[in-house]
Amino acid sequence: MSEKKKKVSGNDGGGKGKNRKMTAVVIVLVCIVAVLAVVCVALLLPGQDSEETSTRGTISIIAEEDTAAVEQVEDGYFRCVMTTDWYYTNGMPSNVYVSNSQSNTRDFYFDVYLTDTQELIYSSLVVPVGYDISNFDLDKELDTGVYDAIVTYSFLDDEENVQDMTSFAITITIK
Repeated sequence: MSEKKKKVSGNDGGGKGKNRKMTAVVIVLVCIVAVLAVVCVALLLPGQDSEETSTRGTISIIAEEDTAAVEQVEDGYFRCVMTTDWYYTNGMPSNVYVSNSQSNTRDFYFDVYLTDTQELIYSSLVVPVGYDISNFDLDKELDTGVYDAIVTYSFLDDEENVQDMTSFAITITIK
């Protein structure tokens, strides 16, 4: 009997030790999860900088142009800076970029239409002079394939009325 008491006594002590260890492990895991949650929130929330993020894309200040060296284009003209081969792989955009160069004089928005059906598949936010928009989702989900499309820019006056329009051909590849 003394062996059984000893064994039971040993299990009780071991159980308390295991409970303490388990409690410590749970506390450590909760702390790790809390730290990860704070980091994720900090990374996912838009900061107070000059970026506007939404499902419509990310509009951000163009960094590569030196503002002092930028020569303004004449009114009625604009400098087009964009990629013409857009890729979406497993729903993720890449190489999708449209810029409103610092040398331009007007803000614009743009619409993307499929060439064969004229169906509107994307309409952007207003892109101010000196900003770009990149890697945005299309408004319409497309099946796997290669699509010819037209990007139509609508240039705005100071009251945000459409002043001018122009279009460019692009290719959209969905994988």
